[in-house]
Amino acid sequence: MHAGRVLTSALASLAVLACAAGDVRAQEPGGSVSAPDCLAGAVDAGFSILTHRGGSLDELEPCARERNVTALYATDGGAFVAYILGAPAPVNRDFHALYAAGLPPGTPLIARSDGPASPAAAVEPEEPPWPECLRGEVARGFSLLRYEDGSLEGLEPCARERSITALYATSGGAFVAYIVGAPAVVNRAFAELYADGIPRGSYLLAKSDGPPGVEAEGR
Repeated sequence: MHAGRVLTSALASLAVLACAAGDVRAQEPGGSVSAPDCLAGAVDAGFSILTHRGGSLDELEPCARERNVTALYATDGGAFVAYILGAPAPVNRDFHALYAAGLPPGTPLIARSDGPASPAAAVEPEEPPWPECLRGEVARGFSLLRYEDGSLEGLEPCARERSITALYATSGGAFVAYIVGAPAVVNRAFAELYADGIPRGSYLLAKSDGPPGVEAEGR
């Protein structure tokens, strides 16, 4: 599937950046830094989709280190924007420019971790329901969106309305694909992951070839 190949290529780039992060961290002195728990969601070894509770960029790195995260990736205009922990400022320049005023509460991020895994908080903050089935701006390329419908059956028509060709969840550190319009066998792993439905408010990585969908207000 074309969408699968594109994600594989994108993830290969992420992996290279994450390895660079490991090289930088190896040169830093040891010791942990206490930080507030600003990242909501479970962190697995590999990739996970988390949300930031909101705050300044100065708080982001110590908070991420507490969760054993080595790199974070936002999406903007269909592209990934990396924040590599411990990297020199020029490496993270685009991320700093994107969030110069701080990260808004609920900002979705892809996290990269070499482990150990860390569980989600016992009680995560609840957000009110949203009228759109997929909340967020769909750009040509990749976007992180919040799925509000909750049903597996409603995912495909919702995705088609937003010009989305594929959606990816994370499980156990790996991405699990849902290719819109593909035979059931192609999406079997996704269907098995969400056999009891997709929890309302789950964040998914979306791929669109355009035209861009309409942005739902209140991203």
